[in-house]
Amino acid sequence: MSDYQDNANSRTIPQSTKLHRHVAQTLRQRLISGEMAGGAKLPSLREMAEEFGVSTMTIRQAIGVLEKEGHLYRVSAAGTYVRPTTQEKKPTVQMVAFIAVHLGSPFEMEIARSVEKACQQKGWAIQIFDAHSDVELETSNILRLTKSNSHGAIILHTCDPKNVQILYELKKSGFPFVLVDRYPSGINIDIVESNHEHGAYLATKYLLEKGHSQILMLTPPPFISSVEARIHGYERALSEAGMVMKPDGKVLVDLKQQITGVREKRSWFGGYAAILPVLKKQKKPLAIFTSDAYTGWGVYQACRELDLGIPEDVSVVCFDDTDVSRALVPPMTAIAQRTDQIGYRAVELLEKRLEHTDSKADYINEFTHSVIDVELIERQSVASPVHG
Repeated sequence: MSDYQDNANSRTIPQSTKLHRHVAQTLRQRLISGEMAGGAKLPSLREMAEEFGVSTMTIRQAIGVLEKEGHLYRVSAAGTYVRPTTQEKKPTVQMVAFIAVHLGSPFEMEIARSVEKACQQKGWAIQIFDAHSDVELETSNILRLTKSNSHGAIILHTCDPKNVQILYELKKSGFPFVLVDRYPSGINIDIVESNHEHGAYLATKYLLEKGHSQILMLTPPPFISSVEARIHGYERALSEAGMVMKPDGKVLVDLKQQITGVREKRSWFGGYAAILPVLKKQKKPLAIFTSDAYTGWGVYQACRELDLGIPEDVSVVCFDDTDVSRALVPPMTAIAQRTDQIGYRAVELLEKRLEHTDSKADYINEFTHSVIDVELIERQSVASPVHG
């Protein structure tokens, strides 16, 4: 090492200068060859000093040279890293948004959790926007997407006509998104949902097999695809059993009363208000299939007020198994949705969409409709009718 000279001015170079240049050159060659990949963290100063047989000060000087050349960069309190070249794909953190109608709903909260967990496993960050059952706020949340720092979105929306038009515009803008649980007709987009029709069919068929001939469905009007599919499942089961559809077989929940109940922390109120007058005049025993657990809870409240027994007088099955269906007395038989699978699948579809955002491949015009299976959880809210 005593023979190192600076050929430019033919004078002897101090030993420390010779050493750090030698180290810098060796590291530079490793970087150029790809031996040290972009984004990789350098070993500690002590480890490198032991490798080269020099002091940590010499290593620090060599690193300083490579930093000035743009090969390395330092992160305070974290270490020194190899700067990716322009040819290398720089690691990025995706930011995605989850837009919900009302996270007070157990179903939407479970979807949000599964989406968040799936994003965390991919190293993605997530923003959650809750509309609190406010259509105007939901509109604002959707409109913010293209101006936010989100790269894509998973949307569980109300299907309000105004917001359906916004979704069309969002799609035209090229912003990547996936719909969950419900979708408007006429729009081609990636969608993940439960098998709503089959779930309602299972629930109704179960009540038929228990011997019920009076089976009502308590449901909101079919203004969203999931509710419409559940009504179809209910009707199909009755039709296959040879039962005549009665005009009063479907009891409709008033949407304004339902929203009012949610805002007043009485999420059961819509179901209660709709079924109470029916129970007063309907012959018992009977069975009721409800569109969700909160609506089923409303049936329990109405039966309690009228001194009707569950399941002796009224058998109840709800769509969507939640803490509510499990906590009621007696626990409610329910159609369980696999929310964990729904969330994971939605993230998978969004990831594929993000990978092809700048692509002109045919995939851009190909959309996936994923249907996740459901299952019936039998509890104590159903009994076989005893006719007097």
